Amino acid sequence: MVLSRMANSVNNGEVNMGNTAGNGEAPMENTAGPRLGYAENSPLNIKNTPFSTEDTPLSVELAFQVEFYEVDSMEVVWHGNYVQYLERVRCALLDYVGYGYREMRASGFTFPVTHLSLKYIRPLHFGERVRAQATLEEYENCLRIQYALFNAEGQLAAKGLSTQMAFEVAKNESCFVCPPILIEKVRQLKARLANGENHA
Repeated sequence: MVLSRMANSVNNGEVNMGNTAGNGEAPMENTAGPRLGYAENSPLNIKNTPFSTEDTPLSVELAFQVEFYEVDSMEVVWHGNYVQYLERVRCALLDYVGYGYREMRASGFTFPVTHLSLKYIRPLHFGERVRAQATLEEYENCLRIQYALFNAEGQLAAKGLSTQMAFEVAKNESCFVCPPILIEKVRQLKARLANGENHA
């Protein structure tokens, strides 16, 4: 699985969205183009966009600090808490698209996780600054999101992949394609970003 490199880096606790390319190494500073982001724990505030094509994957990157209650007796993050980190950045990505969990429920759908894989590469420690990246890989037949967690030195600490299937609540049945509302939101966002428009 090839992990992407963010076109924009996180600074001062910002969450950045950008187009992606590369080999899964630490995010690189983008000095040639614009950037966009929002401060940690605040609403999205899109400043600008580096997207250039409709096919560019949508990505967000979230910065946060490892808390005491997330670590074990050796001050290393307990392995189960990595899943919470993935969930945190996944929520940021879905909110960016405009189809977070509240919007899912309002549209009559839920998206249970059907697959989750996680590879641990380096430990994360108490008090360490972490950068979590999520990239939307598939949104038509399912929600497939790729993840990367970076430590304070910018080294890849873990990588993962999740798949979620649409479930129509009223019919109590799984769907083998995503609802049109999600597909349309993603396509509209990509079109706006490709045209150089700020995300509303």
